[in-house]
Amino acid sequence: MVNLGFAGFAVNVFCFYSITVSDKLERSLSLIGLGLLFLIGGWILEKTRRRLMMNIAGGEA
Repeated sequence: MVNLGFAGFAVNVFCFYSITVSDKLERSLSLIGLGLLFLIGGWILEKTRRRLMMNIAGGEA
């Protein structure tokens, strides 16, 4: 369930970015921003997911 929730959140952020932000920027700048969003956002989501999974599995060691 945690993985499904994080996937839904990531899709929501991607849709918001592609509809709202990329319309206001030039094409190349919007693609650079999308790449940064994927890298930084993916790192943060994975870090948070691992912490949540560790808490669900029995607490932090």
